Amino acid sequence: MSERNASPTKGPSIASGFSLIETMVVVAILGIVTALAAPSFANAIRSHRTEGVARELLHTVELARAETARTGQNAVIRRIEPCAAAARTRDWTCGWELFVDADGDRIRNNGEMLVLRRETPPNTLVVKNTAVNPETVVVLRQGHVESSTSLSITAAGASVPGSWRLCMSMTGRARLIKDAAACS
Repeated sequence: MSERNASPTKGPSIASGFSLIETMVVVAILGIVTALAAPSFANAIRSHRTEGVARELLHTVELARAETARTGQNAVIRRIEPCAAAARTRDWTCGWELFVDADGDRIRNNGEMLVLRRETPPNTLVVKNTAVNPETVVVLRQGHVESSTSLSITAAGASVPGSWRLCMSMTGRARLIKDAAACS
């Protein structure tokens, strides 16, 4: 039998992996890219949140029409009160609730069914644009809206693209328009 040398031949050592300098350069580049991208991500998040609130408000109007058909009574979409964030009666920033208004007084009393309550996320402004009954939208038992109106939904504090307007005609038709100054 032949004997083999059990110890391998030692040659120059080759290090595997990255050096500390290379790792620090990569981390610095990632930090710069993240710092540049963060504002656009924040704007995208605000824009999507605003669109979500607008779509939920549209859904509330459609749900109110369905409730009037189901119950044969008026339905009211009313801003949530009290609301410290709302400076004016047209300001729906805290959110809204939908209820069946059995007695026609536009205020939810004991015994009147609450269908939906929606609080808006922080930094989202919802403002009713008409001065007629600024605290409510009344959907009549026939499915019509008491008066045509619109609500603006925007992100607060920043000039973020993507504001929405919810337009409601007297017939009860509701639609969302992006970046609209008025309903047309």
